[in-house]
Amino acid sequence: MQRRMLSKEDEKAIGNDDLEVRREDQDKINKFSRLHQRETLLEEEMKSRAKEKEDLEEVSNELELADEDDKIPYEKPRKGACVDQLTGGVKGTN
Repeated sequence: MQRRMLSKEDEKAIGNDDLEVRREDQDKINKFSRLHQRETLLEEEMKSRAKEKEDLEEVSNELELADEDDKIPYEKPRKGACVDQLTGGVKGTN
């Protein structure tokens, strides 16, 4: 069975005022709406995670290029610190 949308003429011939949506059709419409909304949210999350991944790869590359004696700025909430690249120790800067 092939499904198709009604043409404008068919809609006018039926008369939209008297048209009722069957429960089965409304359930399908609702399911589609939920799935579409979920797809949209997942696409936004994928974009966000891709951006985060890109940022982490950039930071990782910068760390690989850093000299071993350099202190690397490390930000903690409300307090700054530096990480010693050789020992991995954290030293407070405040």
